[in-house]
Amino acid sequence: MVRNSSARKKTYALLDSGSEASLITECLARKLGLSLKPTGVCLTTFKDRQPIPTLTVSFEVASCEGTYAPQVSEAFTANGVNLFAQKNRQFSSEGQLVSCRRHATE
Repeated sequence: MVRNSSARKKTYALLDSGSEASLITECLARKLGLSLKPTGVCLTTFKDRQPIPTLTVSFEVASCEGTYAPQVSEAFTANGVNLFAQKNRQFSSEGQLVSCRRHATE
């Protein structure tokens, strides 16, 4: 579950404490009413060398039971970022870290 003080959405998330950045789709960030802050950072991926403009947001990720709820500060918004598994197999956009397409209404 992704949430802030006033809204929450059930979604799929990949938690990686060793990652250099946290990502959330801009669509989901807007649906949650998160405060979107412009940033000078542009994301690039191994496959796509075109810079992707991004915003920063803060939110909380919680387990469905609510027993684990870390705060995520200064995550980047990203849409259409392709993730790769071993052997360069491409995941669909539904495999994004936090995808607007996969959230459920409560």
